[in-house]
Amino acid sequence: MITVRNRTLIVPEGERVIGTDYDNNSEVRQFRVEKAPGGIDISHLAFRLDLMYQGEIYDTCKLEKEEREDSMILAWTVAATNVAHPGTVWISLRAIDDAGTVKWGSNAAALYVQSSVNTPSHASGMTELEEYEKKMEDLLLKSEEAVSRANNATSKAETAIQTTTEAANTAQTAATSAGSSANLAEAWAHGKEGYTAQANDNAMFWSEQSRKRAETAKEQANLAKSYADSIAPLMDRGEYSSGTTYQENDLVKYQNAIWRCKIDGTASVPQEGKNWTLFFRGVQSINELVAADAQGLLGQAGAQQVNAQALIDAVAEKIATKLLLKSDVVSQLVNDATKAASSAAVYALQQKLGTGDLPNGMSDVVAGLVELNSNMNALTNSSISIPSGSPVTGNRVNAKIYQNSFLVLSGEVDIDFTNLKNWNVYNILQCSSGSKYTINFIATDENGGSYHMRIETNGITKLSIRGYIPENKSQILRFFCIAPLMPA
Repeated sequence: MITVRNRTLIVPEGERVIGTDYDNNSEVRQFRVEKAPGGIDISHLAFRLDLMYQGEIYDTCKLEKEEREDSMILAWTVAATNVAHPGTVWISLRAIDDAGTVKWGSNAAALYVQSSVNTPSHASGMTELEEYEKKMEDLLLKSEEAVSRANNATSKAETAIQTTTEAANTAQTAATSAGSSANLAEAWAHGKEGYTAQANDNAMFWSEQSRKRAETAKEQANLAKSYADSIAPLMDRGEYSSGTTYQENDLVKYQNAIWRCKIDGTASVPQEGKNWTLFFRGVQSINELVAADAQGLLGQAGAQQVNAQALIDAVAEKIATKLLLKSDVVSQLVNDATKAASSAAVYALQQKLGTGDLPNGMSDVVAGLVELNSNMNALTNSSISIPSGSPVTGNRVNAKIYQNSFLVLSGEVDIDFTNLKNWNVYNILQCSSGSKYTINFIATDENGGSYHMRIETNGITKLSIRGYIPENKSQILRFFCIAPLMPA
């Protein structure tokens, strides 16, 4: 992923080559951009990628944007037109809002397109071989479709035969059933040999049966109506008012109880009778609320039934004499006599004042602070020079040693690129102090170009030329590096 930092595109080594002149939509590059790199939110802007090839050939690509919490990911799918010209490709990001009032752009960075070997020249269509392969695929596809259509036709024919056979069987069954139904109908009306008669008049018998079932249905309907009335929606009318007329299923609150009205147009005071019925009765006193003492506040847990008033009295006594309010326990140390420190606050204080982790055998925090203040002033110089054969023509780099632990290089050098070759490494500076490990860092020139540099354990600082040599051969490279100091 390419990171954008202070408008500079930091391109990983493995992502500098974006493809060959034969590629098309086979590479993707992503750019990570902060939402507000300069203090202004630019996440709402539309982003483009501008490209410049050798010979001042220009191109522009639209980028897909994915927003994250504090950054944006811009995705670029490398199309055929983006790799049509082998060699160096200069890219830069550009963004603008809908009204054109906010604009933003990055510095330019160099990418590369490689030439492919013995492949057709770049074109929008397919090569002769690719067209031949496509025709063969089309012929195979058409053959498979013809076989599929033949199989479908055979399946439909078999289905039609099966459907015809089933229809014939259904017709035969229907004819047989119709004859049986005719005989049964005649037997029900007048009686017939082979059927059981009902008092020699089947029509009268079944008429009587229908009448009895109709009466039963009526009775069930009346029962259903009564049940429906009993579960009709209840209407909450609030507190009972003597000047109000109430309807059936109205609910009113009266003397700490809920009453349901039984008859429309009722204006009497709620009491059990033909107009009102008690729906719910509340407790008159908390002494009526009795339950098991599960916590054992008044004795053994669960051993006795106690009322709510007794439990409240017991809790009030404990609060007044034994308990500390949770709000009076604080997790931070404060100067307040009414507050108590929590165990977490005491532990944090112990960790801050502890001496077990102090270095160099320090016995207390004050000694550690004195030692730290002394170390902060321990900054010494280290000499730095230009070795023989270096392309450096001017050296303005400072080398400092901090606390006898770190080597800090900062400043700039003048470089003559006239005789430098691509993909080579050059010794440019010699420091009297070396790095404990080989440390890689980046230098930038006046045009925003970036270069890979590293400092070795012997104090040699090296410059790597990796595919990019500036047109202006006289450049100023600026850099900053912190490396662990090689022990003496």
